[in-house]
Amino acid sequence: MLLQRSTAVAAATLAVTGMLSAAVQPEAPATGAAARNVPYAAARPVLDALRPDLLPEPLRALTPEAREAAWPAWAAARDQAIRARRGAPRRSTAILRP
Repeated sequence: MLLQRSTAVAAATLAVTGMLSAAVQPEAPATGAAARNVPYAAARPVLDALRPDLLPEPLRALTPEAREAAWPAWAAARDQAIRARRGAPRRSTAILRP
């Protein structure tokens, strides 16, 4: 029973973390349309359902009203960090030579 609960919590945490970490739509298409961050109204049901210790650290201690106010800056910062990481070469990539 405990293992099942732990597995379910881990799966839910990964799913939510993935959604919140990305906090963006796919990269802008070639048409020049800009990518947009997930609006707080869309993220709020997920944030409200999470245990406080599973919220992103910068949002944990905030009241719901303060979290809503902080959301745009937090989502933009996460977006920027993820895009920077995606553009950087992976340190764990091995290059095999014949």
